[in-house]
Amino acid sequence: MTETTADELERRRRAPLTAVVTGHPGGGRDTVALGLRTEFGVWAAAGDDPGADLVVHVLGAVARDCDRELLAGERRPCVVVAGKADLRRDPQRARELAEAAAVALGRPVYPVSGLLAAARIDDGLAAALCRWAGAGERVPVPAVAFPDAARDAADRALRDRALRELGPAGLACALAAAARSPRLGPDAMTGQAMTGQAMTAAVRARSGFAALVGPIRACAPGIAAARERRHRAESTVLAARGPGRDAVEARLAMRGVPR
Repeated sequence: MTETTADELERRRRAPLTAVVTGHPGGGRDTVALGLRTEFGVWAAAGDDPGADLVVHVLGAVARDCDRELLAGERRPCVVVAGKADLRRDPQRARELAEAAAVALGRPVYPVSGLLAAARIDDGLAAALCRWAGAGERVPVPAVAFPDAARDAADRALRDRALRELGPAGLACALAAAARSPRLGPDAMTGQAMTGQAMTAAVRARSGFAALVGPIRACAPGIAAARERRHRAESTVLAARGPGRDAVEARLAMRGVPR
């Protein structure tokens, strides 16, 4: 074994957090993974990765027996979320569903929207949202009618994009934020237009992902301990294999790991 391999093991032990997002297909796993990457900058992907540090399990509208079985068999730190909160009737309904699932599973469940967490509004779309809000427009029921309110093809395409990228709840949130913009308020003559960055922040704040910071931090000791065990096992095996055994054993000794 070479010193480079020992360095690689050390880099792996100190690498940023990795997360795997589990749940039923179609339940919002991909958008939750995207939200984790966008909000927290961690490596996250939907699927089955036994090497990931953290499991984020996404529920549907209710907790099912298969959810209970998966969580009961999972030995890694796990955070459970109720996905697609933006599609529920309102935030209160999303919280109620998450609370019911928490009772059924005997563990906390957090309502989140991966779509809102990953929202990105550029200045061009933000300007259009301010214009629509200034005209008193709201998201109709059904929301698919929003693009049909356009006067021309270009505006219709922009409305369609806004609805597609933000969803009805995100679009309503963005319009409400735009309506509070200084440019539309009492200082409209001197106020600045709301930027895409500011509007993006307003939409992301409704995603529910902020509530995951505490639970993920609480998993840190378990994640660190698991990494330490894996590092110890891998280092011991590699030390026994190669000519770099002395170097690896020296590292293990410095960390107080029995050879």
